[in-house]
Amino acid sequence: MRADIAWWDLDGTAQTVDSLTAHLRGGAAAWDRVPGLLGKVWIADRRTNRWGAVMLWADQRPALAELPANHAARLLGGPPTHRDSFDIEAVAGGVLAPARVAPAAGGTPVKPSASTVAPPPLPDAGPAPAHRPPYPRSPRHA
Repeated sequence: MRADIAWWDLDGTAQTVDSLTAHLRGGAAAWDRVPGLLGKVWIADRRTNRWGAVMLWADQRPALAELPANHAARLLGGPPTHRDSFDIEAVAGGVLAPARVAPAAGGTPVKPSASTVAPPPLPDAGPAPAHRPPYPRSPRHA
């Protein structure tokens, strides 16, 4: 498994964490159809004025041209300030439980089964708090 982390420093841009969050409603669903994507989590840090995403892949990430449109890059006028990719050595808990451990060098990767990747639907929690915009209720869109 692999993890990609990408973020933008928002200082000096016309966008804010809140404005970028508002754009998720229109573009997050396209990520549901990306082959090999185990999950994508959008992240923000208002203290340091950063916005980004963490993506977990069953194997290597497809080429950027094969991924859905990057609305943040379009809104911010360029690629992420930082982009890193990592091997995942082990996971525990959540939708990837039971724990999966990467093989020794040269071994065969252990991939999660379909039953460990598909999270159960969240119960309807009612309206979102007034201090932030509502998010889609599916954990795959959050």
